[in-house]
Amino acid sequence: MCNVKKLFFVAAVTSAIVLTSCMGVEKIEKKQEISSEKTGQKKVSEMNFERKSIREVRNNAEEIMGVLGTNKSEFQNIGETHVAPIITDKDEIYSIQLTKLEGNDLTSGTSFNSVLASKKIISSCDIYRNNQEKIKKKLNIPNGTDIKDLIAFAENYMDTTYQDSEFQWVVEYVTVHTSKAQKDYVYVSVRPSYDGVVFTGRLVLNDGVPTNIPIDFRRGTLCMTEMNKIYEYQGISPYYKVEKQGEAISEILSMESVLSIVANKIDKNSVSEIKMFELAYRLKRDLSAVPIWNIVVLENGHERNFQIDAVTGDVYFE
Repeated sequence: MCNVKKLFFVAAVTSAIVLTSCMGVEKIEKKQEISSEKTGQKKVSEMNFERKSIREVRNNAEEIMGVLGTNKSEFQNIGETHVAPIITDKDEIYSIQLTKLEGNDLTSGTSFNSVLASKKIISSCDIYRNNQEKIKKKLNIPNGTDIKDLIAFAENYMDTTYQDSEFQWVVEYVTVHTSKAQKDYVYVSVRPSYDGVVFTGRLVLNDGVPTNIPIDFRRGTLCMTEMNKIYEYQGISPYYKVEKQGEAISEILSMESVLSIVANKIDKNSVSEIKMFELAYRLKRDLSAVPIWNIVVLENGHERNFQIDAVTGDVYFE
């Protein structure tokens, strides 16, 4: 029985690293130095931050994550993790602007909810796609194997069904509902990606007030009662035009910089677990999007989402 929610994060690379609080404005009008009153914590502005090429970040990701939870790690309050960072396979990415195309809207159904209501569900568990250990979980559904195989089927199904879309589709997490009869019923949460960068399904700030992103992008859901069959699809319309904005982005804040900020912001007295670590697009209400570092950590039993601009270091959400 596990219960997981979502979170994320972004780092800082100027001589004075700065933070915008959750009540900050969309365009980040007010900045203040990140600091902490906790004993033994550094001011973030005193840390050594760096940018690296996207290729170098990608090539070093496994090594950096593998050190966590060992005596070699400089981030002693971040424990061992089985999460594989999600990083684009491109060496250059862009800020982008989306335009919704007319027609082809998708509507949510309710029949799968009725299926669940008729079963005696005794437990539910959310498992992130990039948790290398938990996606090995076996499923008790017809023709079932494990969650890893189900994820591969779901992503191929979306890419094949919507092959004319400018997006590719990535599973964010899988929710497994187990009935009293020990049968599993599965929600697969999918998100669009562009240039290998996924979109967050989190909150954005609109005039200083946290608000949901446009409903089409809250994420889509594949409902499944057996391994290679979609019972129902609810959610994201794939029909958007995508335009690249500005110059190509080839350097981003390094993972070490991002981990330094996270380690400095979470409780020093308990080991925290990383639930999600990814390079992602933060979508605004005007359908513009910028790349961020999006991180979810489990701190003292509670999830925290950090979102930090991957280029400027502005903190959008924490």
